[in-house]
Amino acid sequence: GDAPRIKSRCYDKANDYCHSSKFAPILQFGSVYIDTEILPSAIAMPMPVRPHIPCFDEWQLSRQVCQDLQPRSAMSDRIRDGIVFGDTRRKNYWDKLIPQVLWRGTDFAYLHLKHPEMRPPNYKTDILPFENEAHPTDGRWAINAIHGMGELLLPRWRGVLLTSEAEIEAREYRESGNSNVIPWCNIKF
Repeated sequence: GDAPRIKSRCYDKANDYCHSSKFAPILQFGSVYIDTEILPSAIAMPMPVRPHIPCFDEWQLSRQVCQDLQPRSAMSDRIRDGIVFGDTRRKNYWDKLIPQVLWRGTDFAYLHLKHPEMRPPNYKTDILPFENEAHPTDGRWAINAIHGMGELLLPRWRGVLLTSEAEIEAREYRESGNSNVIPWCNIKF
């Protein structure tokens, strides 16, 4: 992961966060904790991958904005060829946006330390016991089984669950004649 690795007991206020207030400054080139009491000496730094540090370096040497951060030309679809900015001046721009929530992110290595009860679903223990119950063939039975995990489910897996439900709903709308319906969210790995 991209978060600082600390022992699980150091997430506990009762343990005074392992006296982390006495740690030397830590330049963290990745994620830092929102709760600064956990690791107060962590200093958030830019990510070391493009476009962050390499573009700072390019600016320092040439006083030029690197291509990664400039508008992408219409001739390119490579990510390093720039950023896609919407042309909001174009007629009906806002009406043509895709109505879908997207999320791609990092799976943080510290969640299991701070919340050891949280986990991904396990087929044998969380889904298989419900397989023989009467259920529709659309997969909702598996979704319901995973929903039964409640607060044990990791946030990323909750997103997968929401996406699975949204895909089924969109398929049902399309099968009833609404051909332009897409899932309202896409939160997968």
